[in-house]
Amino acid sequence: MTLYGSRFVDLARAGRGGSALAEPTVSASAANALCGDEIEVALRVEGGVIREAAYRERGCAMLTVS
Repeated sequence: MTLYGSRFVDLARAGRGGSALAEPTVSASAANALCGDEIEVALRVEGGVIREAAYRERGCAMLTVS
């Protein structure tokens, strides 16, 4: 028996993790000291327009699924 539904558990196990950009023009990261979740967002911006975006995350099941 699980606290969460089977679809939630399946998504959490599969994980997404995101991807990284080779040469972002801007990036930001944040971490939650209470639970250990971490996220990094990277953008490639040209002429004021976002041309490519990527993220990488590591954390609990709730972060991975949402």
